[in-house]
Amino acid sequence: MALKDELAELLGEQGLAALSKARGGRRVHVPRRIRAGHWLAELLGPEAAGRLAFQYGGCRVEIPSRPPPASRDARIRELRAAGSPVAAIASETGLSRRQVYRILAR
Repeated sequence: MALKDELAELLGEQGLAALSKARGGRRVHVPRRIRAGHWLAELLGPEAAGRLAFQYGGCRVEIPSRPPPASRDARIRELRAAGSPVAAIASETGLSRRQVYRILAR
């Protein structure tokens, strides 16, 4: 299983998206125990950060720069269905408005 898929399963799609946005394309050290106040606990929440530490504690992990396209596209559709403007969706996902429109048209 690819790392993106493992992280998506472990953290959920939103957790993976947040992690990718914060540290995508970089290698980070995952401590064995993530204490309150650690950037991972603040970003993911204590439960998801604990799962990450359990799976990857003590390791350096290359954070994917973006979530998998299928999950990204599903998130875009979800945001649009909730009434988010295309410009806001583009900003959140790091895509152009044109690309967001293309994804929505599929």
